[in-house]
Formats: sequence, structure tokens, C-alpha cells
Amino acid sequence: MISVENPNQHHAQWWAARRGKITGSRMHVIMDGGARAWQTLADRLRLEALTDDIPEPDIEHVPAIAHGRKYEPIARTNAELMLGYDFELPGFRQHPRYEFLGCSADAFAAPMPTEIKCPLVLETHLAVYRTQCMPREHIPQVQCEIAVYDAPAALFISYHPAAPHWKMRTVILQVPRDDLYIARMEERCCEFMRALHEHRSPSAAPSAIPRLF
Repeated sequence: MISVENPNQHHAQWWAARRGKITGSRMHVIMDGGARAWQTLADRLRLEALTDDIPEPDIEHVPAIAHGRKYEPIARTNAELMLGYDFELPGFRQHPRYEFLGCSADAFAAPMPTEIKCPLVLETHLAVYRTQCMPREHIPQVQCEIAVYDAPAALFISYHPAAPHWKMRTVILQVPRDDLYIARMEERCCEFMRALHEHRSPSAAPSAIPRLF
């Protein structure tokens, strides 16, 4: 089994499919961002909707991004070996009801979308190994993927090559669907997009979802 990058993402067609839309990687702004973060995202989406020539963000030089892109294929291959089946490698997927919403899961293990994180800091990965819990910061993205795929759950994979023992390098968790969270997420997305279409500044009201962790 060979570790390869996902050929269905990070190319011109993929960038075009997600332009002007709320995506999984942007969902933390919708759920946890304040008024300034909402305005920044609104400005970006408006700009993307106006032109096809806007350059995509150059983030490959960011250490955490480069680290994640380097090790994601290895993490995926390890998970395939541990689970005993091959993942599908998806591109951008549109939400079944909302044209402004979609996601690009790192992999798909029917019926579950899969999110892979390869944190730069070893302690971040070891905390996942120790607690067997997905960090709260990833909830918006993972629940967005569950909503887009209309799935009962998602897989969350954390990987770090420098873990003390090889058995600690790859952690696989199943994240259940949270219908209450998803309902609020979709409501906030609709609020945001209404403001965008009405050419007014979006107002980020505090999320009604309690912080449990």
C-alpha cells in the first residue's frame, strides 16, 4: 500500500468548486468567530464571487500546513491498515440542501467522512492519544462534514511521526453526529449568507451551543 496525496483536491477545479462558499475549514468562523471574523470572511466570499482571477491563498510555506500536507498520506495509509479497508479520496462535496455550503473531507469510509490532523506540536497529538477525545477546535469542521455527507458519524485521525512508540503514532476516533449542533450551525450559516446577499455587515451573535470542554 502506497501513501499518496489526494489527487481530487488542491487543483484549479477544486478551488473553483469551493469559491464563495462556506466550507468545513471556514466553519470555525461561523460558529466561534466574532463580528470582525464574520466581516473578514464576508469580504473574502464577496471577492471570490466577483472574479475568477483572485489568487488562492499561499499557505504552503506555513510550517503547520506544510507538516500536515507531508504526513497526511502516511496517516491515511496507517488508518487503512489498522481498519482493514481502503478509503475513498473525495474532492469538494456540496451540501444536499444549501448551495453555499460544502466541504472537502480528507477521506471517506462509507458512510463516514474522515478528517485527518497531523499537528506540528507532538504534545497536541499525545493529548488526543491520552484522552481519546477530538480537540474542541475541530468540532465545527467535523460536524460540517457530517452534515454535508448526511452521515451518522465521522472518523477523526490524529498522527505524529515522533510519538514515543509506533503504536501511539496514529489515533482513530469515531465522532458521533450532533444534531443540535448541526441545526445551530445551519441556522448561523443562513444568517451569515442572508447578510451577505443583502450587502450588509453580518452580525455574529453568540452561539447557543454550550461549551462543554
